[in-house]
Amino acid sequence: MPIERRITTTETPVTTDRTVIRDERRGGGHGFLYFIVGALVVAIGAMGYIYYENRRTQTASQTQTEQKLNSIGDAANKLGDTVREATRGADQRPQNQPAPQPVQPAQPAEPAPAPQ
Repeated sequence: MPIERRITTTETPVTTDRTVIRDERRGGGHGFLYFIVGALVVAIGAMGYIYYENRRTQTASQTQTEQKLNSIGDAANKLGDTVREATRGADQRPQNQPAPQPVQPAQPAEPAPAPQ
């Protein structure tokens, strides 16, 4: 609130003091600030609500997903055990067995006698 003070003196021994008060009010100085602060409070509240709801639904769906993944893991373990049992003897070769002998080429058969 600005105060304007004017002092007027004259040559006469009378001094005049005059105080002029101007009341200049300008609107909107704090209204916009209040609007911004209110918008931030609403935005933070909305984000908190979304986060809370997401965590709550994620916990329920995460439990179902974990159960499904555990059952898939159990099935994979069973399959691996079955394959191991089936191939257990396949990778063992006899150590002291001699190598097979080369095959002799076949002798040509004797021609059959010609019919007479």
